[in-house]
Amino acid sequence: MLDLYEAILSRRSVRVFDKTPLSAAVLEQVGQAVGDVETLDPNLGFTCAMQAVAEGDDIVAAMGGYGRLLSIPHILVPAIADGPDSLIDFGCRVQQIVIRLTRMEIATCWMGALTHRTSVVARFRPPEGMTVAAIIAFGSATQRGAGRAVNRVICSAVGAARKKPVPQFTWRDRVGNPAALTDAESKVLEALRASPSTGNAQPWCVVLSDGLLYLAVRADARYYQLSGNVGYHLVDAGIGMANVRLALKALNREHGWRLLGDEPALRVRLGLADNYLLAGSIPTGA
Repeated sequence: MLDLYEAILSRRSVRVFDKTPLSAAVLEQVGQAVGDVETLDPNLGFTCAMQAVAEGDDIVAAMGGYGRLLSIPHILVPAIADGPDSLIDFGCRVQQIVIRLTRMEIATCWMGALTHRTSVVARFRPPEGMTVAAIIAFGSATQRGAGRAVNRVICSAVGAARKKPVPQFTWRDRVGNPAALTDAESKVLEALRASPSTGNAQPWCVVLSDGLLYLAVRADARYYQLSGNVGYHLVDAGIGMANVRLALKALNREHGWRLLGDEPALRVRLGLADNYLLAGSIPTGA
């Protein structure tokens, strides 16, 4: 098992997998890993089904052109009950599962489903009143030269290795005021920086104030607009929240997120522009 913090920083999306299925013993461990993740809203129902992918499976049709980039041995199909914060909670819960698989040295790839709702419902048939915002492809990363080269090329093309430096999205007390960081804050924010995001949007905006980390995401990033503003910024907010919480856990600082809605006075105090969604706050101290 990889160290928790090491897994957060080292996890990378894999587009080409070894077609050989994982062993029954490993799949049993995966089944255990999908349960009991920490939630943002415990009142929201959540399921996570595991499926093998056979040659010629219509997952390609369900996921659009992106599915053709992948040789997929297994998938997870998470679904969450519809609600005001369901997409944020979805991202938070599923990223925790992804990091658990990373610790097991299992390769993963997020595949967004919000732009393929009709085909995803037809293919995966989630329970009534529940949304599949993404599926997770998983398996062993291919060790073949050509497959590894494709993984590198795709990662480079989407800019996955070009992450914004922490000082570009982190402020003290108010947006625009540079933040001198403690070692612990730096580690937590590197975990946020490592978070995957739809189309590599990297929408993060952090304000550190009064012992709290406030997380906002840019709601009008280019990829979100190209995908029709269907809610991927909310999923990405949840993914970032998961990485922050897991990093705090790795530092023995067990704290939970408080979801934040439309709070005009707080937004003004933090200096947030109108195109940023204020997602939540979490204590950073011991």
